[in-house]
Amino acid sequence: MYKLMVVDDEPIIRSGIRYSIPWSELDAEVVAEAGNGLDAAEKAVAVQPDIIITDIRMPMMDGLELIRHVRDRLPYTHFILLSGYSDVAYLKQAISMGVQEYVFKNANYEEIVAAVRKVTALIEKERELRNRSIRRDNLLDENLALIRSTLMQQLLTGGPEGLSDRLRELGVTLEGPRFCLLAVPGAAAQRWQTVARLNELLAGYSPFITCGEGGVVTAVLNLPEDVDLAARFSGLKSALQGKGAAPMAVVCSPVLTSAAELVGARTLVLEALDALFWFSGQPLLIADRHVSAPIQRADLFALEGRCIAAFVSKSNARMQSDLKCYFSFLQRHCLPRKDFLASVTRLLVSINALEQNEDILRFMDEIELMGYEEIFDRIGERIWLGSQHADSRRDLADQAKDYIAAHLTESLTLESVAGNMYISPGYLSRLFKEKNGVGFKEYVQECRLNRAKELLADPKLKTYEIATMSGFRDYKHFSQTFLKCCGCSAREYRKGCKPPGDTR
Repeated sequence: MYKLMVVDDEPIIRSGIRYSIPWSELDAEVVAEAGNGLDAAEKAVAVQPDIIITDIRMPMMDGLELIRHVRDRLPYTHFILLSGYSDVAYLKQAISMGVQEYVFKNANYEEIVAAVRKVTALIEKERELRNRSIRRDNLLDENLALIRSTLMQQLLTGGPEGLSDRLRELGVTLEGPRFCLLAVPGAAAQRWQTVARLNELLAGYSPFITCGEGGVVTAVLNLPEDVDLAARFSGLKSALQGKGAAPMAVVCSPVLTSAAELVGARTLVLEALDALFWFSGQPLLIADRHVSAPIQRADLFALEGRCIAAFVSKSNARMQSDLKCYFSFLQRHCLPRKDFLASVTRLLVSINALEQNEDILRFMDEIELMGYEEIFDRIGERIWLGSQHADSRRDLADQAKDYIAAHLTESLTLESVAGNMYISPGYLSRLFKEKNGVGFKEYVQECRLNRAKELLADPKLKTYEIATMSGFRDYKHFSQTFLKCCGCSAREYRKGCKPPGDTR
């Protein structure tokens, strides 16, 4: 429905136009009338008509002035002029102002209808153009993030000149004076959570943050003149973990002096990401050099062969030694994760071919989710399981207990006992729990307390001597542990002990 307004200082003309023309057939409605230009200007702002049919010559404000006034406030309103034959000069001026239609006052109503039809057709075209523009703008807004991300990726990969300027036009700031490229690997399901959190944490650096394949989130940062990356960003990992994300680490480039250096920084950061699991314990990895070192496949295959030969030998010492050499070699060269997993898989497949073992097959399905330390720990266990029977595993648990009993006064750690038995610490831990129902540390503590109880029966021994003879690192630790675990102090326990040989 088109809204019309009729303006003329002659009431009879206004009424004739309003009531003699079947406006509903034109999908139009007269919403207002005015007898002069000044009144019309006020009413037009209020009702916002699509079309104003107006006389040229009117008191207080003529038609041309009315057009100027309304156009400033209602740019999409169209005008049809009512004029006399003597108004040619006015008509020329009106046409120069963009008025498309006019009719003479002595024209019949069909001419007015024809003029209205022409103007409504023009209005429809203009509305379609505006709608197209709105749709285009909306589409641009909806895809702005993608456009920015695409342009930034082009910039980081050495795209054409002028990308920095184009990004600036799209709201991406690359003003420096220093720059840094930061990346956070993580699960794809957490990427938007990570983006939102990084926007909070890095708000002071005008960051541009985007998501890549595999859930990797990348941020281009504007840095101040002097900045210590380790001091500024070492807490990012823990801050992200505190909000549900769990990145293995945070990787960043060194401080860059220009946006052009982002291209080379990207190469370093991607390389660091590829070998990131070797540095999972670090809160921040600054990729200021190439992480991975070249590796000869022949050397890698030779080490795999040594591990397989050690398995065939059934020698615990040899297996442990060759596995350490194998993993040390991989860690020293920071072998990319996919190559590392491929090597471990080849090793397990070969071992399984020699002696079928379902545990090894299950382990092969699990390694994708493990860090290298856990893989090292577990692969030693699986190799051992593949070379020993259940009785042998029980013998190992007993051997560990015998070793603990013989070295109770020494520093006993899971690593030291496992090393003396030529098995992995993780394997020993699980084996101990399976066999004895308690963990390694708990068992050692229990043995030391039992030794202390036995020694407390001898009144000649001082309690501090008993602490040392039982393997506790100092008397304070002995006293606290005894009280906590036994419910009384060592002295109180001694008072309740019978002297040796007393049968009363």
